[in-house]
Amino acid sequence: MRNTILLVLALITLGISNAQEVLTNQSIIDLIELGFEEQVVIDKIESSATNFDTTVAALKLLKEKKVSSLVLSAMIKTTKKSPKDIGEPEKKPTPPKPDDTSFYWENGKGELVKVRFYNSLINEYELDEFELSGWTNRIMMEAKNSLNVKLSFVPTFFFINKREKIHRTLTKNDKTSHVAQLSYAGTNSYGGMVEENIVIGINPTLKLKENTSKSNISSTDSLIRKFTFKKVYMDGNFLKMGGSLVFTDEYIDIQINDSPELPSTLIENKEVLGDNHWKSQSVKEGVSLLLEYNGNETKYKSDGGILKVTTMGMEIIYLLIKQ
Repeated sequence: MRNTILLVLALITLGISNAQEVLTNQSIIDLIELGFEEQVVIDKIESSATNFDTTVAALKLLKEKKVSSLVLSAMIKTTKKSPKDIGEPEKKPTPPKPDDTSFYWENGKGELVKVRFYNSLINEYELDEFELSGWTNRIMMEAKNSLNVKLSFVPTFFFINKREKIHRTLTKNDKTSHVAQLSYAGTNSYGGMVEENIVIGINPTLKLKENTSKSNISSTDSLIRKFTFKKVYMDGNFLKMGGSLVFTDEYIDIQINDSPELPSTLIENKEVLGDNHWKSQSVKEGVSLLLEYNGNETKYKSDGGILKVTTMGMEIIYLLIKQ
């Protein structure tokens, strides 16, 4: 359950970018079951990295799941595409630079895929490019070699972070100051697609930047609101989970205790519903995100009200405590 919540929060704070995901057969089934229109699903296929199984048996299963012929056709066509086919220039696998947000790397078949990159230290420190290149090559190699079917390797999201308590159970070496983490897709021993994460400990050479800032939310922003939370509800189920939440008129920043720091996200199409009550709704790549803050809500007996987040068929309610 905790991993599901962290995934949703990551999607929110990163703007639900399709660049960090790889569509599989199950992704298409999920979109259909969530009620997305046929054209939306096709657009999503054409604009995303994919790793579809289009064998006869797989297509039969998709048909049984009510995936339309046009969507099946789009899935088949995308497996044959190369950068030249879609008018994009050829790219070479290149490690990211510290201020990049994405880079291209080879999957298990030697094809270039776009990998999302997040450097949580970017606002405070300068990373050494040579060291970053070494971490990238190492973690890609270790992730690929961990799979039973190495041809199925698809890297999706790579980030650099300060070491947190949660990383002690994810790395063999818990004495490093920072970690590098890679999310990737692959095939397990039973032939099914899995989403995996690998974390390695690192000790970067850091140079402090001048005028550092840890967040997009600065002290000069108007109407800064700061809260903590110890409880959340996910689809009506009560969960104990602590963290902090900060927002202004333009940005919102949600952080979970003992979890990797995530960037702030932009509040778009904000609509004021009343005093201390607003909502924001946006749609990216066919996926909607609804945020609603109600500082007057007393149902849950929280003195800061609630923040309700609805996306990808899930609803999360944060019970806010004033700071």
